[in-house]
Amino acid sequence: INISSDRIQSIKYANDVWIAGSSSSGLYYSTDGITWTQSNITSGYFNYIVYANGIWVATTDYSASTNEGLYYSTDGMTWTLSNITTGYFESIAHADGIWVASTGTFGTNKGLYYSTDGMTWTLSNVTTGSFHFATNANNIWVASSDYPDNNVYYSIDGITWTKSNIIISQFNCITYANGIWLAGSDDNKGLWYSTNGI
Repeated sequence: INISSDRIQSIKYANDVWIAGSSSSGLYYSTDGITWTQSNITSGYFNYIVYANGIWVATTDYSASTNEGLYYSTDGMTWTLSNITTGYFESIAHADGIWVASTGTFGTNKGLYYSTDGMTWTLSNVTTGSFHFATNANNIWVASSDYPDNNVYYSIDGITWTKSNIIISQFNCITYANGIWLAGSDDNKGLWYSTNGI
């Protein structure tokens, strides 16, 4: 492998191409996973890369990165900065034709963003707060906000969000299987469950 001196934060394979996000040198791509080429994004700390519906989306949640905002690509090789040019994002997810991106602790942009194509993004009705994640399962979106908001939000369409009954904890992780959601607290409040994600 010809990348021998960089710190790699993320790796993703889809649509016959590998993508690697580095801690300082932007985004790399490879068609065989062995020989790598630096993309047109040659700087920045990229630790989130997602592929769906023919579109790659990449971003960072790290304040030391020189690249803010949400980036997209149709081939994984040439990348374009979207209309969201600032902010750091904690997660990106895609389900049922909707992309959702949640802002992280750093940066001025806050809240939950959505997109129908991964290229043009819109701020949802949640316009404040930083989020550990946003995820989709069993036809519902769930997102967990960070301090000081400490709320769980849910959405049917990924566009309009509602606060759940959880207002006293923030969650590091969440998963869904066999008809139940499980969420792990970040602030010593244990394990929580829901049968409907609401």
